[in-house]
Amino acid sequence: MHSRLAGLLVTGLIVLNTPAIAAEGRARDSADPSEIAERTRSFEQDLTGFGLPAGLTCSSLVEVLSDAGGQDQSFGGICAMRLRGKKPATIMLCNDTTVGRLTIKAYGFTEDKSDLVNFTAANCPAGG
Repeated sequence: MHSRLAGLLVTGLIVLNTPAIAAEGRARDSADPSEIAERTRSFEQDLTGFGLPAGLTCSSLVEVLSDAGGQDQSFGGICAMRLRGKKPATIMLCNDTTVGRLTIKAYGFTEDKSDLVNFTAANCPAGG
């Protein structure tokens, strides 16, 4: 797992520091089990596309809306990532549904909605 995470770090997919931005006003918390399941599958497909076939169990999910108020969305989650034969690791990740940008944070974060919203808005801005 460490070599794959290192590879993601080299390609710029893992963010070590996320600047705080004011995104809470344009974010929506999702507690709907069907939406969480759908976004989790999408995150898993993104990871598989990068050669990291992992199972995810997401405990927290947010949607960050575009400043323009359009259809552009991005989603962020705090998930337990399971790789074959390894202990689950908690990660923070996000993707933009328009561009398909995936960003993973493997350490150095708190499991807090505010941090998740800021991470998602900074690294996977809706529409861009």
